[in-house]
Amino acid sequence: ILGATTPTARQRLAVQRKRTFRLGVAVALLVAAGFMGSLFLVDLDEVDKQAADHHELQVRGGKHPTPPQQQQPNHSLVKRRERPDAVPHALRIFIYGDVVPPALNRNLRTKESCWHGYTGLEALLPELVGASSVFTPHGELADFYLVPVLPECFLISEMRRGTDHTRAHESFNDLFSLTMDAVQARYPYWAASEGRDHLFVFPSERGAAMMSRDSMLRVKKSIFITGVQQRDHEWTVFNPAKDIVAPPTMSLYHPHGAAELGHLTPSSAQRNFLLYFRGVLPGIEDQGTWGLRATLSEQLKNERDVLFRDSTDSSCGRNCSLAEMTSARFCLAPEGGVEGWSLRLFDAISQGCIPVIIADAWELPFQELLNWSKFSIKLLERDADE
Repeated sequence: ILGATTPTARQRLAVQRKRTFRLGVAVALLVAAGFMGSLFLVDLDEVDKQAADHHELQVRGGKHPTPPQQQQPNHSLVKRRERPDAVPHALRIFIYGDVVPPALNRNLRTKESCWHGYTGLEALLPELVGASSVFTPHGELADFYLVPVLPECFLISEMRRGTDHTRAHESFNDLFSLTMDAVQARYPYWAASEGRDHLFVFPSERGAAMMSRDSMLRVKKSIFITGVQQRDHEWTVFNPAKDIVAPPTMSLYHPHGAAELGHLTPSSAQRNFLLYFRGVLPGIEDQGTWGLRATLSEQLKNERDVLFRDSTDSSCGRNCSLAEMTSARFCLAPEGGVEGWSLRLFDAISQGCIPVIIADAWELPFQELLNWSKFSIKLLERDADE
């Protein structure tokens, strides 16, 4: 039995990995373009674009026509623009513009908290896709389909309003269920692939863990674009064979980003310290990865050229921490249970501080595309105390 089924399973896995790799390249290019701010605001000639799409539709025959009521997404912060030197992409992405309840997208897009850090990725990525040549308004021409829900932003907004954690998750899953009902009822694309070519952005380290069991069962074959993940052999919420890890948006829209540091920039900073860390420091008796931080603290706190601090010091906020990073050559990024929420790894990179990653199970952004050894150092947890 195994001999008969294994080749087919391997073939499916190989095809899935190839498609995910192509998509990962596209997402990496889009995110990089957004972070560098290199996209310039010039209106796109929609007549030429649509004429080209219609010509391709005639040539390829198409899958199914896009419903007449489908409108091109209204991208509010990144206008559609053309780049004269752009080479047309073979890969196309369609964005569902009319299936997500306003409470899970439109009503959240004006909130400042939805445009930075981990939450920023879910708001920014549809903008970048819609402003690039990979976007197509014709679903029948698309290779992938993006469902633009804003799960992290919704949960944060609800809890800031006083909604308790459990109720906020229940509300999200109710709205997510309505979204999926609309995707499946109004369009033929989900049924054609059982959702394997559909994209959802779950930008924090918890990824899709916010979904209920019923919600997860509906989208388990889809591609998740997530924050830094832990390799889980059960692959309950993250599967490296199909899912993509992407970085947060950092300070692109963040009012407290590195730009507020004035003259203190990564290139001009005096790096007087060899090593830097500021974060949660549990007791030395704590086991596992939390205990690793405590052990490092005990070994390094008295070193002359090491700045090792507990983040419970409220006098040093984000700007203070960024300034401290510019004073060090290396910045520790150890595992610690909630590491993904702190942005420490990406703050270090943005400030020109070489990250020292001590986290065996981390799945890093675009690690199949980027040579992380060129701009970071990775140590095994068992070797960290050496």
